[in-house]
Amino acid sequence: RKNIKEIILKKEFKIVSMFILTELCVVIYSYLVMLFASNNYIMEGSFSRTLSIFVYLTITIIEAFCVVDYFGRKSAVRLTLLGIIGNYLLSIIISIVGCDFDLSIIINYLLGKNVKGNNIVLEAHELAPCFACGIIFLLMNNTFQKEEKNIFLVVLTIFIILCGKRIIIFSLILIVLFYFIFVKFLFYFRIKIFPILSYIEILLSYFYVYLIKSGMFFRVIYSLGINTMQRDTLYKAMNYYYDFSPTFLGKGSGFTSKWLDNNWMNINIYGATSALGLHNDFLRHYIELGFFGFLAYLVSLLLIIPYKIKQYFGIKSTIKYIFLFAFQLICWTVDQITVYYIFQFFFFVILFSSLERN
Repeated sequence: RKNIKEIILKKEFKIVSMFILTELCVVIYSYLVMLFASNNYIMEGSFSRTLSIFVYLTITIIEAFCVVDYFGRKSAVRLTLLGIIGNYLLSIIISIVGCDFDLSIIINYLLGKNVKGNNIVLEAHELAPCFACGIIFLLMNNTFQKEEKNIFLVVLTIFIILCGKRIIIFSLILIVLFYFIFVKFLFYFRIKIFPILSYIEILLSYFYVYLIKSGMFFRVIYSLGINTMQRDTLYKAMNYYYDFSPTFLGKGSGFTSKWLDNNWMNINIYGATSALGLHNDFLRHYIELGFFGFLAYLVSLLLIIPYKIKQYFGIKSTIKYIFLFAFQLICWTVDQITVYYIFQFFFFVILFSSLERN
């Protein structure tokens, strides 16, 4: 009992509780919307889907906290990094064996050419953002000795290139570039800047959803010849189910994934053989939580939780959280990393390991 009480009283556990409370509010709001909002219809399994998302995220956050608390920050990060590196090394072996040791196939894959074979495992959807977050963590923290840190940085960089995920590479470059600009020129103003960054991120989130709903997003990507890997088809399929308006209350957590489970075969995704995710966490959260529900969700993640981190651990830890979460937000634009278990576990491990005592 004493150990449990000590854990609950830890400042880190208070941050854990804030994340879980945020997700619990999403569940409660979703149930209210599904039961009482007008013009809403409930698909079979909607209530269980909402609950399963909450349970999955809660377990992930608690697991990450327990790992950091049990092993200590340095060992927790090292073991987690070694885990994802070992996982990807296995993917490389499978890829080479699956291509009958024909390295030209892998080279063509890295050059963006259409290829066949098991080399597709190199893409590693869940591991790629882990590698990027690992690099961001290593650049912001002095957890390891210089030699060990540099080895991790080199390995993670090589693996990100092998994954070939455009949004991950773009997000990493943007965050690292802005972080060094911040440290070099803006660190003196850090206390005033962090809430401004959060407000900007919230405004940009709504602007992005507006671009998709208005059709401007599609006109821009078509004019630039950007290959969205048929994500535009997915976004258009959901267009009927939301409005960009303060009166839009949302459809409830899990709606988009449940709808796609039931309708993926009817939206003309070339090569699709099973259910698909929306591949856009901004749009998913907006559709499911509504105009003001989405706002409340972002306010919790970008203003309330950072404020609590600042209160318990200081401004440096707050800045680290803002940059780590900003990486997630950029990935939200065309991916669904909030449902990637490995990434979410890794993210919370490095987040809890970044919290420095005041």
